[in-house]
Amino acid sequence: MASEKIYRIYATEASEIVDRIEGTLRRVGEAPGDLEGVRALRADLHTLKGGAYAVGLAPLGELVHALEDAFPADQPADGQAVARAGAALEAVTEAVQALGAGEAVPEAALAAALAVFRGEAPPAGSTPDAPLDAARVEAVGRVNLELLEELAGRLIEAQGISERLAREARNLLRAEAGEDDGAATRARRQRLANQVLELSVALQQSLGDAAYQSEQLRLRPVDRLLHDARRTFEDALERSGKRGRLVTSGGEILLDRRVAERMQAMLAHIVRNAVDHGFDEPAARRAAGKPAEPTLSLKVVAQGIRVEFQIEDDGAGIDIEAVRAQALERELIDVAEEPTEDELLALVFTPGSRPASGSRP
Repeated sequence: MASEKIYRIYATEASEIVDRIEGTLRRVGEAPGDLEGVRALRADLHTLKGGAYAVGLAPLGELVHALEDAFPADQPADGQAVARAGAALEAVTEAVQALGAGEAVPEAALAAALAVFRGEAPPAGSTPDAPLDAARVEAVGRVNLELLEELAGRLIEAQGISERLAREARNLLRAEAGEDDGAATRARRQRLANQVLELSVALQQSLGDAAYQSEQLRLRPVDRLLHDARRTFEDALERSGKRGRLVTSGGEILLDRRVAERMQAMLAHIVRNAVDHGFDEPAARRAAGKPAEPTLSLKVVAQGIRVEFQIEDDGAGIDIEAVRAQALERELIDVAEEPTEDELLALVFTPGSRPASGSRP
């Protein structure tokens, strides 16, 4: 199947890249100041990461992304980073081997390796995402190739119909130019006209199908959006010194690429707000009878032709008065205005207009 070819090709290429990375790691480990070796290491990690994301393997891409970030191109290799990268690379190798064998990619092992590489433990009570089973692999990694094949078939079909249509139209013109206007000639002209009409309808149908397939090619799995949201979440936790969990689902759902690009900044803004202002302190949570560690839930749900992003945290809620004060300070509303609670809440989801520090949206 085409889907198997995609993953086997990537697994073969990734295996070769991993072999090079292992050798380059040894090289920069022995000579940390070898900046050419560091840049070669980053280049291979970047290629491996890009391929992982391209075929829908976000957990693998996330781990390799962390490895790449650990080796700045203009700095000598850090000895501890080299040692940790060697251990993390074992998980990468296992994932690539599983992929090449047609087995499920061990996402839990990749997540654990990422946590160890970063020097932290996985969040308590967290559960790994579901493994990339055959259904998800087909939806995420193979859809574009299949759509391309269908689109190519439709265009070839349309080309054939167009040639037949042109031929019959020429025949009809020749019949119209004939001098004999007897019954036989009129019947032939009618038959040719009917054939031209039928071919025209068939051509429109074929082109319509091709247009639909081209529209489908713009669809992308939401996995990448969720991956970017998780990185934003982790960065926000590190910056704020807080702890928390992010639970995501619906990564296999397809979304128009242009819509996904517009959603990226909005999701990042909401995730940062949830951590900065929604995640309350452990003592306050315990006093309220809640778990000490807050949770942010980001679910993507397909509702017919609509795709919904359902985002919820179990923090302290939104301080409406803090939102009002911040809106006045930023001149988003006038002193004389009396916006409704819903209108004030809408400001929370506008990038650059988050409430003042210490509030709780």
